[in-house]
Amino acid sequence: MPYATYADFVGALNQFQGDPAPPIEAIQDRLDWATAIIHIELGLTALLTTATAATKTVYGDGTAFLALPAHTPDSVTLVTQTGGYSIPDYIQRDGYLIVTDATGIRTSYGYAGLTPGFGAYGVWAYGVPYAVTAAYGVSDDVLDALRAANLELAVQLWRYRDSGGSIVISTEDAAIAVRNRFSPVLAGILTKIRQNRDGVGVW
Repeated sequence: MPYATYADFVGALNQFQGDPAPPIEAIQDRLDWATAIIHIELGLTALLTTATAATKTVYGDGTAFLALPAHTPDSVTLVTQTGGYSIPDYIQRDGYLIVTDATGIRTSYGYAGLTPGFGAYGVWAYGVPYAVTAAYGVSDDVLDALRAANLELAVQLWRYRDSGGSIVISTEDAAIAVRNRFSPVLAGILTKIRQNRDGVGVW
């Protein structure tokens, strides 16, 4: 299911105003294709949704960094483990729970051991499931931006369906075919979402 809807698409193009039967299947195809392209660009595996409090299981990898699925920054409220492993001290940063030592100092090392001058620190044990409660998902602003990106790309796919994805710019002496990709606005939206996305786990 795409971020933008059929109604969004029809409302965006003047050519469909007053048309009693815009081509539903063809338009829906472009919306779906645009969503797939956006997901490939952003490295997503599923639709992003509005952030909602939930508990998800995340597996440790033996380092000081526990990667979480997309979530609202600083929204982790509880981490539990039922297999007898202790929960290390941690801070929330850039989509990870990062282990600190007993004094709250973040380690720069990825594996268990001694941090020079600060003593011992732990890790998120390899293969161990941790139940992490947080607000998983993204903000409404991000979803609105994705809807706009989805609609713009779908309209682009529709308009250029007969020209192989290229546009033609006329000059005084010749017509130059220019291969079209993302508009500056669309590219900017995707770049910002990629840079500021709230999590780094499996989306």
